[in-house]
Amino acid sequence: MAETWFRKVIQVGKATGNTLITAGALHNLAALLQYQPGRLSEARQFADEALAIKQTLDAGTVNIWATHGLLAEIADQQSRPGEAAEYRRLAREAKRQFPGTAQELRRFAPVIVAVVQAVHDDTKANSTTDEHIRQANQAGGEAAEFARVIQRILAGERDRDPLCQGLSYQFSPVVETILEALADPSTLDSLLSAPETAE
Repeated sequence: MAETWFRKVIQVGKATGNTLITAGALHNLAALLQYQPGRLSEARQFADEALAIKQTLDAGTVNIWATHGLLAEIADQQSRPGEAAEYRRLAREAKRQFPGTAQELRRFAPVIVAVVQAVHDDTKANSTTDEHIRQANQAGGEAAEFARVIQRILAGERDRDPLCQGLSYQFSPVVETILEALADPSTLDSLLSAPETAE
């Protein structure tokens, strides 16, 4: 049984002082319990404990945004919308601050630039953006939701919380980068600059 296994891992992790393994098992146990009847409060307790440990660890070794996201899901189920929104904001913030996110965003540079230029009525950029939207819709799933958000931005929406609501941690940093670039185009400089290479 998964629950028994997670509890054993937590026990061993605590006994050996392995905080990374302990935090991971606590998160996974909370994720498991949140959908079991009458165990939501218990799930929250484990998620809170996982978050407390992750906050003491190197951001490069833990996906702390995933635990923020888990706490947001639990808060939703406990009818705490304000708390859920705050956890999602913290999740997005943690993901943006993660060193690897800057590299991930480079893959999206063409669509980010195209959307920013399209908002400023660049005809060529409008055509490029339309193509990105078409491809994302064809891909379906999260990519299609991202396409809908791009269309909302093109229609004039600028509030990041509603726009990022429902997006994965892959796409929400892209949306935030677009919004930041619309407010201050110079923020694109670091995205478009050549990545540093090891000597």
